[in-house]
Amino acid sequence: MTHQTPREVVETLHQYDDLPSFPKINIHFLATAQGNEHLLKFMTEKPDDPTRFKGKRIGIIATHGVEETEVSIPRKWFEARSAICHLVSPNHIEYAPTFGIQFPEIAKTHVLAIQFTTNSGWIPIDARVEEVAVDDYDAIYVPGGAWNPDQLRANHAVLSFLQKFQATGKPMGAICHGSQVFLSAKLTKGRKATGYWPMMEDMANAGATVLDQPVVVDENVITSRFIYDIPQFVDAIVAQLR
Repeated sequence: MTHQTPREVVETLHQYDDLPSFPKINIHFLATAQGNEHLLKFMTEKPDDPTRFKGKRIGIIATHGVEETEVSIPRKWFEARSAICHLVSPNHIEYAPTFGIQFPEIAKTHVLAIQFTTNSGWIPIDARVEEVAVDDYDAIYVPGGAWNPDQLRANHAVLSFLQKFQATGKPMGAICHGSQVFLSAKLTKGRKATGYWPMMEDMANAGATVLDQPVVVDENVITSRFIYDIPQFVDAIVAQLR
């Protein structure tokens, strides 16, 4: 009997599914793709010390349209080692009637997560950016998803919080499109940084020295490119986690 690789198993099982007609990120495909073995190990390994980060608090700065995998993969890794992780979101905003935008009631207490271009579910909000202080967290990170950073980077409370947090010297990360928020907070100007490939030119135009590598660390400002860079991204945050 020939044994299938994990990815071949996933592909075989999908032959029994009616595949969706819209693009999404399939976590099984992602984790079992050739070249992503480090991500599969990161997602499945049992912690050597389940209490490693007991007492540490991690803030995840996000709003509607956040990429689910960039919230859940680091979060589950930190929580498996006893860190407390909060989804920290700005106050809910109702748009003027001229925009024609309506929110369901759940949007006042949760953020809508996506997988690439597909809505994937609601994540409960643990705290509000306007109400937390930089002393509340030992590290923070901004996940991507194109819609999420587009809103965060226009929010004064978010940008002010990020600037104040950077001044503490504690680790702060942004991954994928999340680097756009650091750009608007003026945290990448004059620094080495990276981000999702289509925005690298924007980052360079805004004064960053852009490097196409899994993670870039410049003082306590940590940036990364894409989901499969999450292991290196988390390692860089952990290296500075006091």
